[in-house]
Amino acid sequence: MLRFGVIFAIVLFFNLSACEYRYEKRGTTNEVPPSTEGTLSDIHFNVVESHVLEPKCAICHNPNTDFDICSYNVAFALKDTILQRINSTGRGQMPPPGAPALTPEEKSLLIQWIRAGAPE
Repeated sequence: MLRFGVIFAIVLFFNLSACEYRYEKRGTTNEVPPSTEGTLSDIHFNVVESHVLEPKCAICHNPNTDFDICSYNVAFALKDTILQRINSTGRGQMPPPGAPALTPEEKSLLIQWIRAGAPE
């Protein structure tokens, strides 16, 4: 139980203390808005898709499967489930054990997007 508390505290610390992210993708640098109140409206689906959903989720959730997580309509409809699954451990957690894990920054970006109303 203590181990879980320590891990939770570390994850919470990184999520709350991160103020700016830089992502490298296909040879270009893209800046993601800082995780401060007032900038949540700057996070749109294309940012979440290119930095989190496409590289981490579309491996399994793509047009050739049950649902395409990189589709705005699907991601919007499942936003509550996504939030629940990325915060779960054990059965039902996403990404599942063995798949590439979300970094604290990726998880924070998803949470910020959902809290901002999941704008397109």
